[in-house]
Amino acid sequence: MIGPLNNMEDNPTDSVGELLRDLPPIERITDYSSISCLYGAHWVAARYCGFERPPLKPQGLWQHGWRPDYFAKDPAIVFGGYGYYQDTKDTESFWVARIDQEQYLRQHGYRKARAIGLVVVYLPEISFPRMKDSLLVMPVHSSSSVKNIWSSEEYAESIDRIKDRFSTVVVCVHQSSLESDLWVDAFRRRGFPIVQGAGNDKNSYNRLQLLMSRFEYVTSNGFGSHLAYASFFGAKVSIFGTYAALQKDQASNALVYREYPKILEPVLRLISEPVVREHYPELFCHPAEAKQDREWGMYEVGYANKVTPREMKHLFGWDLRGLARRKTEGMIAKGKAAARKHASHLAKMIIRPEYRSYHHQFGEMLKLPPDSKGNVILFGRAFEFCSAGEFLLDYQRVFQDKIYRFCTPDDAPLIIDGRPGAGLTILYFKQIYPDARILAFEPGANRFAALKKNSHSYGWSDTHLYREDLGSRVDTMCTSQGGHEDGHVLGKAFEEANEAPTRRLRDLMEEKVTMLRLVLPGREVCVLEDCSEKLANVENMFIEYHSFFDRPQDLHQLLSLLYGAGFRIHIHNQNASPQPLFIREFLDGTAGLRNCDMKLGMFCFRD
Repeated sequence: MIGPLNNMEDNPTDSVGELLRDLPPIERITDYSSISCLYGAHWVAARYCGFERPPLKPQGLWQHGWRPDYFAKDPAIVFGGYGYYQDTKDTESFWVARIDQEQYLRQHGYRKARAIGLVVVYLPEISFPRMKDSLLVMPVHSSSSVKNIWSSEEYAESIDRIKDRFSTVVVCVHQSSLESDLWVDAFRRRGFPIVQGAGNDKNSYNRLQLLMSRFEYVTSNGFGSHLAYASFFGAKVSIFGTYAALQKDQASNALVYREYPKILEPVLRLISEPVVREHYPELFCHPAEAKQDREWGMYEVGYANKVTPREMKHLFGWDLRGLARRKTEGMIAKGKAAARKHASHLAKMIIRPEYRSYHHQFGEMLKLPPDSKGNVILFGRAFEFCSAGEFLLDYQRVFQDKIYRFCTPDDAPLIIDGRPGAGLTILYFKQIYPDARILAFEPGANRFAALKKNSHSYGWSDTHLYREDLGSRVDTMCTSQGGHEDGHVLGKAFEEANEAPTRRLRDLMEEKVTMLRLVLPGREVCVLEDCSEKLANVENMFIEYHSFFDRPQDLHQLLSLLYGAGFRIHIHNQNASPQPLFIREFLDGTAGLRNCDMKLGMFCFRD
């Protein structure tokens, strides 16, 4: 048992002050790269096993948060992890709360799934009196990657109207809500005490346990793990006020949905008010009318599947044998990594002709002058390039670094690629979304000829190639003040760009564009200004910004346009001067840009 559940304090006001003073301190953690470490889960496990601190990251992956049995729609939904883990389901251990989840995952190929209960069942027993008629308000939380559209004022007002029914009301918010001021100001203005609950610190679960064990009632305005946790700790749980429903455009940027976007809409249905009401109608009531149901809470968090400290040490690789093995592996891993890589490389060179050919070709390409034209066998087909140096650089960025990777639930997203060159970016987009609809605009004659050959070689379907550039007005180029053709574009890479017609970009943006890639040296601002009101139709965008030292910089205008269109921006400095306060000009050998003192890769996406 966790401890006494029904004793009531006679003086709740004094008890609240004492409770808030006695809450475990917030001690931030940074070692939460594994799902098994979120909210300090590994610290709870370590203390349960008798360690002062986690000896190592837990072996295996521990389910984060409550997943009801009706979530059995997809393994990614049942496990609720940050990623689908499809590639490791045969070898990785998956620790879940309940037997039904273990059986479901095993049926779907997760051979090492096992029910051991959620983190809360491993908290130490506590024995504190529960404050009579006290209410703990726990609004739903989001994350830094999820937009907040909920009305803090409306929810705070609904709690303010019923506060006289309770001896004490305290509002407990998630760390992310404190950082984004969600809920906080609205409740604080009405005089409610605010306390942080969960967050990225090693005492999160202990703090939740103490709060949920001291308050008689716990209420929320939506679905969340805190409902099952509070019931497990013996509180009377309810959902009250306007339901805080999560919307698709709110959550689509969350990591779990970016990695596995197909579960987004099913999850939104499963946590919607009608579905939650269908499965848990008793939770929807006035907080003062909520009933205690600890048996339900114990079942949901998997209390019956709790393992002993000895078992946990073994499962997590924390017993003597496991620690010795893992620490030994860690000590020699770095030394072996290079040897393994070299041995693997030699083995592949011997037994895999395509691998041998690939390395031979790239090795030979490194010996060529940067502007050399040629062919390479890439993914089993002939790929023609116009510049060996540019090809090697782009291949590194596009296929090895995967800088253009994006996620969308659409099977056939619309992609507009401005200046794809010979087509490496198109080849990548077609690999991740084979049914993508692609409009490619390449003004250079040599590059366009290579692009057409590569399109035929790879058989790209639903891909339309145009020997045109993208601009702000049909058949008109935005030229620089200095008079150089095509906005300072010089050199063989763009030698005939100014002879090609121009397509007005805004005319292509009447429907949703999932990915827009633009290379418009010196013309970035004028082109985007022309279609600024159409940028709302763009989900993801890459734009290469160029600054020329004989022209005024307009980066501030470009940023203003992008921010005004609702984008968040991540910037790569693609060609950095080693001494920017002294050496202004840099040589961009792949693009042939003259007088260019800065080139930035700007990745734009929706918040």
